[in-house]
Amino acid sequence: MNTLKSLYRLLSRKRLRKIEVLSDEAGKSSSQALKFYRLLSQANIETDDDLAMALFGKKPDDQFRMLKKRVKALMMNNAFFLDMEKTGFPPRLKKMHECSRNLHVVKMLIFTGNIKGALEIAEATLPAALKFELWNEAIPLLGYLKSIASSQHDRKKYKNYVLLLENAMNAQQADYRADILKTDLELDMRTPGAVPSAQSEKALKSAGIIEESLKHQKTFHSNYIYLLLKKYAFTLADEYDAASVAIKEMQGLFESRPTFVSPEHWSDLYSSKLYVALYQADYALARSAAKKGIAITPKDGMMWFVFHRYYFLVLMHAEDYKEALNINNEILNHPDLKNQIEANKEEWQIYSGYGHLAQNIFLHGSSQNKLRIHKLLNEIIIYRNNKEGLHVAVLVLEVLYYLMNKELSKITDRIEAFRQYKKRNLKIAETTRVRVFIDLLILAEKNSFNKEKTAKSSIGLLKQLREIPRGPQGNIENIEIIPFERLWPWVVDQLV
Repeated sequence: MNTLKSLYRLLSRKRLRKIEVLSDEAGKSSSQALKFYRLLSQANIETDDDLAMALFGKKPDDQFRMLKKRVKALMMNNAFFLDMEKTGFPPRLKKMHECSRNLHVVKMLIFTGNIKGALEIAEATLPAALKFELWNEAIPLLGYLKSIASSQHDRKKYKNYVLLLENAMNAQQADYRADILKTDLELDMRTPGAVPSAQSEKALKSAGIIEESLKHQKTFHSNYIYLLLKKYAFTLADEYDAASVAIKEMQGLFESRPTFVSPEHWSDLYSSKLYVALYQADYALARSAAKKGIAITPKDGMMWFVFHRYYFLVLMHAEDYKEALNINNEILNHPDLKNQIEANKEEWQIYSGYGHLAQNIFLHGSSQNKLRIHKLLNEIIIYRNNKEGLHVAVLVLEVLYYLMNKELSKITDRIEAFRQYKKRNLKIAETTRVRVFIDLLILAEKNSFNKEKTAKSSIGLLKQLREIPRGPQGNIENIEIIPFERLWPWVVDQLV
């Protein structure tokens, strides 16, 4: 009752009347705000101009801007009063919302002099904040509880809260340090020209720092980052069996502490499983991971497109070309594809070209496939000029298209482009398979595209190609959309 009395004095009837929410029962005064709010869900509303025209039939003016400001305030207010039991949010997020809300109430009660009510709510909230490792909520609560215990001359409670506060602050610092190490590595990984072997060493070193910290502060978040960095280290070093072990450990962590796990955690896990399984040629596991990842990922999110990208590659390498082309068509017709960056959109165009190529080569497709590939090749700009990423895949697609059309003279130009690329851009240790495939194409040209001569003289190189692993990292998604050893027999068959 003391808490309820304290809350009543804090709110009072006058203050309570000022709380506005967005709902059908909000009254006539809120009808325009409610209409504004509902329009935000429509796909055709992308700008302030779109919204103003839908509401008032004119471009944004002062009336629109005032309404926008009011709706934003209402939405912020509604976010604070979310019914977390009906939202489908994971348990830890629900507890974070509850503890954050309670912390706010504790602050307000303290600032208005209601120490007794603040103490009761803080003591009731603290166990959940500590259990769920909600340091941003637990540390301020412990600070207030420590101060109250001090003011009440309760030495026993004071010492206990000091100890808990020190532990919480150390744990928060450990999680913060783990985040910094992870972010620093991921920024390095996105830097053009970064060396995978150096990144792998850095990932292992960072994992070692966190591992030492885990001996003292074994938080869920630090443990997760530790396993994530190990996975990065092994995939960057093309050690996919070791990466698979790290991923299994990560899954074990999730299963042992399910209340801490968010959909984003599972998304990371399934994307890691998918990627590693693809390079291990475990296509059944890769398909399963792709389907699970797609099922839990919002359709308008970036990860939804990432899962489909790797699912397409899995299907291509598993020789399920028909389903791969279905996936590609689904993406090309997806309304949110236009919101992706241009390079990502062009990437799907290149994949589409390979899908139609595979259908023509392996499924005896029609001449319509040739026309589609020709159209796609004319639309590729970014990766034709950019010597990284899918540049080699574009060159290979062009050669295969010319072979399909028996335009052997045009292949000579592409062979020269391959020669220059091999000389200037390829790193010997990282792209051996690409070098061997380029050597095979050069060999075909040296033999004047003669089928018998090329078939006989390419036996050694083809054997070498088959013995080289599918790595390194990035090779499949950027270069070998279809494995080279599967393409070569068809290439020879197209020669004269």
